[in-house]
Amino acid sequence: VTTRCQVAEYVGRVQATTFSRMIDWLGRWYNNALANVERTGYGQAVIQDLCNLIYPSLWREKKTTSSGYSFGPYGFATTDVGKPALNKAIIDSITDDDNGYTIRSVRLYKQLQIYDRLRNRKGIETKKTGAQEGRGNHDDLVIASGLAFHAAPDVIDMDPHGMLPMGGKLTEDLTPIE
Repeated sequence: VTTRCQVAEYVGRVQATTFSRMIDWLGRWYNNALANVERTGYGQAVIQDLCNLIYPSLWREKKTTSSGYSFGPYGFATTDVGKPALNKAIIDSITDDDNGYTIRSVRLYKQLQIYDRLRNRKGIETKKTGAQEGRGNHDDLVIASGLAFHAAPDVIDMDPHGMLPMGGKLTEDLTPIE
Protein backbone atom coordinates (compact mmCIF):
# COMPACT_ATOMS: atom_id res chain seq x y z
CA VAL A 1 0.00 0.00 0.00
CA THR A 2 2.72 2.49 0.90
CA THR A 3 4.94 1.82 -2.12
CA ARG A 4 1.90 1.67 -4.43
CA CYS A 5 3.45 -1.26 -6.26
CA GLN A 6 2.01 -4.66 -7.14
CA VAL A 7 3.91 -7.40 -5.34
CA ALA A 8 2.03 -10.60 -6.19
CA GLU A 9 -0.87 -12.23 -7.99
CA TYR A 10 -2.40 -15.67 -8.22
CA VAL A 11 -4.11 -17.18 -11.24
CA GLY A 12 -5.50 -20.68 -10.99
CA ARG A 13 -8.51 -22.86 -10.32
CA VAL A 14 -8.76 -24.38 -6.87
CA GLN A 15 -11.55 -25.39 -4.54
CA ALA A 16 -12.87 -22.74 -2.16
CA THR A 17 -11.37 -24.51 0.86
CA THR A 18 -7.92 -24.61 -0.74
CA PHE A 19 -8.15 -20.97 -1.79
CA SER A 20 -9.26 -19.96 1.72
CA ARG A 21 -6.25 -21.71 3.22
CA MET A 22 -3.96 -19.96 0.72
CA ILE A 23 -5.42 -16.56 1.66
CA ASP A 24 -5.18 -17.41 5.36
CA TRP A 25 -1.53 -18.52 5.11
CA LEU A 26 -0.38 -15.60 2.93
CA GLY A 27 -2.42 -13.04 4.86
CA ARG A 28 -0.96 -14.17 8.16
CA TRP A 29 2.54 -14.22 6.62
CA TYR A 30 1.94 -10.58 5.70
CA ASN A 31 1.06 -9.91 9.37
CA ASN A 32 -2.69 -10.34 9.03
CA ALA A 33 -3.05 -8.31 5.84
CA LEU A 34 -6.51 -7.02 5.06
CA ALA A 35 -8.29 -9.46 2.73
CA ASN A 36 -11.09 -8.04 0.57
CA VAL A 37 -12.82 -11.10 -0.84
CA GLU A 38 -15.47 -11.02 -3.54
CA ARG A 39 -18.56 -12.30 -1.76
CA THR A 40 -20.59 -13.06 -4.89
CA GLY A 41 -20.94 -16.76 -5.79
CA TYR A 42 -17.75 -18.75 -5.08
CA GLY A 43 -16.47 -16.02 -2.77
CA GLN A 44 -19.19 -16.64 -0.18
CA ALA A 45 -17.71 -20.09 0.55
CA VAL A 46 -14.22 -18.55 0.74
CA ILE A 47 -15.44 -15.97 3.27
CA GLN A 48 -17.16 -18.65 5.35
CA ASP A 49 -13.98 -20.75 5.37
CA LEU A 50 -11.87 -17.72 6.38
CA CYS A 51 -14.30 -17.04 9.23
CA ASN A 52 -14.00 -20.69 10.30
CA LEU A 53 -10.20 -20.33 10.21
CA ILE A 54 -10.63 -17.22 12.40
CA TYR A 55 -8.77 -15.05 9.88
CA PRO A 56 -8.27 -11.78 11.77
CA SER A 57 -8.55 -9.20 9.01
CA LEU A 58 -11.48 -9.60 6.61
CA TRP A 59 -12.68 -6.44 4.89
CA ARG A 60 -16.17 -5.10 5.63
CA GLU A 61 -17.71 -1.95 4.28
CA LYS A 62 -17.80 0.72 6.96
CA LYS A 63 -20.76 3.08 6.90
CA THR A 64 -21.07 6.28 8.88
CA THR A 65 -24.29 6.53 10.86
CA SER A 66 -25.70 9.11 13.24
CA SER A 67 -24.55 6.97 16.18
CA GLY A 68 -21.05 6.24 14.82
CA TYR A 69 -20.24 3.42 12.43
CA SER A 70 -21.94 0.30 11.20
CA PHE A 71 -20.39 -2.52 9.22
CA GLY A 72 -21.78 -4.48 6.32
CA PRO A 73 -21.21 -8.16 5.64
CA TYR A 74 -17.71 -9.49 5.00
CA GLY A 75 -16.36 -9.06 1.48
CA PHE A 76 -17.42 -7.01 -1.51
CA ALA A 77 -20.45 -7.72 -3.71
CA THR A 78 -19.36 -7.52 -7.35
CA THR A 79 -22.89 -7.01 -8.63
CA ASP A 80 -24.17 -4.42 -11.08
CA VAL A 81 -24.59 -2.12 -8.06
CA GLY A 82 -21.10 -2.70 -6.57
CA LYS A 83 -19.01 -2.95 -9.72
CA PRO A 84 -18.99 0.81 -10.46
CA ALA A 85 -17.17 1.36 -7.13
CA LEU A 86 -14.49 -1.11 -8.24
CA ASN A 87 -14.21 0.58 -11.63
CA LYS A 88 -13.79 3.95 -9.92
CA ALA A 89 -11.11 2.51 -7.60
CA ILE A 90 -9.24 1.14 -10.64
CA ILE A 91 -9.43 4.42 -12.54
CA ASP A 92 -8.41 6.47 -9.49
CA SER A 93 -5.51 4.15 -8.65
CA ILE A 94 -3.92 3.49 -12.03
CA THR A 95 -2.65 6.77 -13.39
CA ASP A 96 0.15 7.88 -15.69
CA ASP A 97 1.76 10.08 -13.04
CA ASP A 98 3.90 9.12 -10.07
CA ASN A 99 0.84 8.82 -7.80
CA GLY A 100 -0.55 5.69 -9.46
CA TYR A 101 0.05 2.05 -8.61
CA THR A 102 2.87 0.31 -10.42
CA ILE A 103 1.65 -2.76 -12.26
CA ARG A 104 4.33 -5.39 -12.74
CA SER A 105 2.20 -8.18 -14.20
CA VAL A 106 1.99 -8.82 -17.92
CA ARG A 107 -1.25 -10.77 -17.35
CA LEU A 108 -2.92 -7.92 -15.45
CA TYR A 109 -1.75 -5.40 -18.03
CA LYS A 110 -3.29 -7.51 -20.82
CA GLN A 111 -6.56 -7.88 -18.93
CA LEU A 112 -6.72 -4.12 -18.38
CA GLN A 113 -6.32 -3.66 -22.14
CA ILE A 114 -9.51 -5.67 -22.86
CA TYR A 115 -11.58 -4.51 -19.87
CA ASP A 116 -14.27 -2.33 -21.34
CA ARG A 117 -17.86 -1.17 -21.28
CA LEU A 118 -19.84 -4.05 -22.69
CA ARG A 119 -22.24 -3.75 -25.62
CA ASN A 120 -25.15 -5.96 -26.61
CA ARG A 121 -25.43 -7.71 -29.98
CA LYS A 122 -26.81 -4.54 -31.55
CA GLY A 123 -23.78 -2.55 -30.40
CA ILE A 124 -25.63 -0.59 -27.72
CA GLU A 125 -23.80 -0.04 -24.42
CA THR A 126 -25.25 -2.13 -21.59
CA LYS A 127 -23.88 -0.01 -18.70
CA LYS A 128 -21.91 -3.09 -17.63
CA THR A 129 -18.16 -3.65 -17.68
CA GLY A 130 -16.05 -6.73 -18.19
CA ALA A 131 -13.63 -8.46 -20.51
CA GLN A 132 -14.31 -8.10 -24.20
CA GLU A 133 -15.68 -11.23 -25.83
CA GLY A 134 -13.02 -13.53 -27.17
CA ARG A 135 -11.24 -16.75 -26.48
CA GLY A 136 -9.04 -16.50 -23.42
CA ASN A 137 -10.33 -13.06 -22.40
CA HIS A 138 -10.81 -12.71 -18.64
CA ASP A 139 -11.16 -9.92 -16.12
CA ASP A 140 -10.33 -11.82 -12.92
CA LEU A 141 -7.11 -9.93 -12.21
CA VAL A 142 -8.78 -6.60 -12.97
CA ILE A 143 -11.56 -7.36 -10.46
CA ALA A 144 -9.02 -8.58 -7.88
CA SER A 145 -7.02 -5.37 -8.34
CA GLY A 146 -10.20 -3.31 -7.99
CA LEU A 147 -10.95 -5.10 -4.72
CA ALA A 148 -7.44 -4.30 -3.46
CA PHE A 149 -7.65 -0.66 -4.58
CA HIS A 150 -11.09 -0.28 -3.00
CA ALA A 151 -9.88 -1.61 0.37
CA ALA A 152 -6.52 0.18 0.32
CA PRO A 153 -7.73 3.37 2.05
CA ASP A 154 -8.74 1.23 5.04
CA VAL A 155 -5.11 0.21 5.63
CA ILE A 156 -3.33 3.40 4.51
CA ASP A 157 -2.91 4.63 8.09
CA MET A 158 -1.48 1.35 9.35
CA ASP A 159 2.20 1.00 10.13
CA PRO A 160 3.77 -0.15 6.82
CA HIS A 161 6.16 -2.46 8.66
CA GLY A 162 3.14 -4.27 10.08
CA MET A 163 2.15 -5.30 6.55
CA LEU A 164 5.48 -6.87 5.64
CA PRO A 165 6.20 -10.58 5.72
CA MET A 166 7.66 -11.79 8.98
CA GLY A 167 11.13 -10.26 9.17
CA GLY A 168 10.62 -8.51 5.83
CA LYS A 169 12.14 -5.25 4.65
CA LEU A 170 10.87 -2.53 2.33
CA THR A 171 12.54 -2.89 -1.07
CA GLU A 172 12.12 -1.52 -4.57
CA ASP A 173 12.51 -4.74 -6.55
CA LEU A 174 10.97 -3.92 -9.93
CA THR A 175 11.18 -7.38 -11.45
CA PRO A 176 8.10 -7.94 -13.67
CA ILE A 177 5.60 -10.53 -12.48
CA GLU A 178 4.93 -13.00 -15.31
